[in-house]
Amino acid sequence: MPDPLSASYDVAREALLDTSLSPEDVASKIVTACREAVEVAPPTAPIQHFESDTNGLELFLWRWSIWDRVVAIAEQDPSSHDRLVAIITAVRATDTIGCEGWQVWREPFSWAELPILGASITESEHWGLCSTDESGTTILSSDETRGRPFLAGDPPTASAESQGWARARRRWLNLNIFTAHLWLAGIMDKSRWALLWQSKGLELYALPPDSRPVDENSLPPELGMETAALWLRLTGGLMYTCRDIFGPRGNPEWDPERHGLPGRSEGMWDGVDGYHPDRWLHWKTILQDIANGHGYRPTMVEAARTALEAMGEVERQHRTLQNGP
Repeated sequence: MPDPLSASYDVAREALLDTSLSPEDVASKIVTACREAVEVAPPTAPIQHFESDTNGLELFLWRWSIWDRVVAIAEQDPSSHDRLVAIITAVRATDTIGCEGWQVWREPFSWAELPILGASITESEHWGLCSTDESGTTILSSDETRGRPFLAGDPPTASAESQGWARARRRWLNLNIFTAHLWLAGIMDKSRWALLWQSKGLELYALPPDSRPVDENSLPPELGMETAALWLRLTGGLMYTCRDIFGPRGNPEWDPERHGLPGRSEGMWDGVDGYHPDRWLHWKTILQDIANGHGYRPTMVEAARTALEAMGEVERQHRTLQNGP
């Protein structure tokens, strides 16, 4: 990356790390640094998918990007999540001030739409599970299946590789906590992602153990279950009232070839490919079985119990709203 562009990015990155700054001040530094990056960008920026895009903009947001730095902080430090949400909210509020006429990925640019943030999160969601050392450097493994027990919740041994897989597990859970907060704050709709982990991570536990699908290229099922429970614990209030459908069962116009089947159950649910009151009850039944603790990891039992408590509170709140105090 050319030095002027690098300098602009460094200013924004350092602002993110400076906890003495208010979220509004950090947002201002990010927006100003982005404007400066665009001003100093060469006629053809090093990374730019479309000629019609504003030079330097994609580079600032995407590769070596400010959003990647936000995601990395969120993965490492869950105590940063509230501050990051406040920063993103402040960035959104700037809208098109100072960037009138900009374009990225062939779309008019506005900070209110948080361009490319979703893509940065998606990339981490799909590619972030790898063993790393404390500096973030990937630890190459001759057999990645050796990492699955540690992703599933086994305590790491003294080996650097096992500790790296434990870090990957923490990063994964922290990222999902962060994106759940983005949904709660109204910044990003994660209803599809939250449902995906119920259908993929939780509902398979309605099946007998020898009938549960095993995919060595996906998360260990134990971590998938914890991910599902995490979303119910944090965003159960949104999920309880959501009625979105992500599949042809309930939405005949859904195109599986284009959009997949994120709402299709990998367990015993045979209703709509989406949210439904009966599906909520189905999740509670599965969680109650896991919470009883017979043959399940302690991390899964704890995840199930806290999810059930949160779901019960959601139901109580809705009964109060319906019936009055």
